[in-house]
Amino acid sequence: MNRRDLDTYRDLYANGGSNGSLLDIWDKITNILEESGLDCEIAEELGLHLTEWIRTTWGGVILSERHIGDPLPAKQKPQSDAETMDLITTPVAAHDPLTGSRFAALRDQAIKLISQTPPFEKGGPGGISDIALEIVQAVRRDYRGSYIPRIVKLDQLKRDREIWLSGNTCAQMEQLAQKHGISLVRAYQINRAYQQQRDRLEQPILPGV
Repeated sequence: MNRRDLDTYRDLYANGGSNGSLLDIWDKITNILEESGLDCEIAEELGLHLTEWIRTTWGGVILSERHIGDPLPAKQKPQSDAETMDLITTPVAAHDPLTGSRFAALRDQAIKLISQTPPFEKGGPGGISDIALEIVQAVRRDYRGSYIPRIVKLDQLKRDREIWLSGNTCAQMEQLAQKHGISLVRAYQINRAYQQQRDRLEQPILPGV
């Protein structure tokens, strides 16, 4: 992903409503990743991937610690002396600090993406789980109760980019049209329009113009 693509996301995030919450989340995640030892450009791109996961998964909702459908905490039952002794001698599973399934899902996604990013894919630096948990706790602490915007225009931009990058044959164009629920003619129109836009952006400025 090049600088122009990252700037496009920044512009759309900034104009996507909710006072730029997605842009703030992106910057916060990027800062945490940089502090963990990642190069700034890699951290920014990885931060965008996580922010996009938040937007596409949570878009249109208000973040909350627990939401409808989450299982309620199990009630504690009285224990006999014998059961108490068993608890003393039996190792207890590590406590999960995330009580809402929504934030636990973000942690799992963060672990997945971080572990695929050099140099973490080779086991360093730092603990992947600790970094993921720090990211989730920052989002939960600073944005709980905030509305996460959908930004429909960004979904259309991603669709158009995928059609332009992947539509190299007639068969691929047919698959992309079916995937996105559009006609084959519309898929070709999107491909051509995106290419024309890229050509205009990449055309060098002539002397004297």
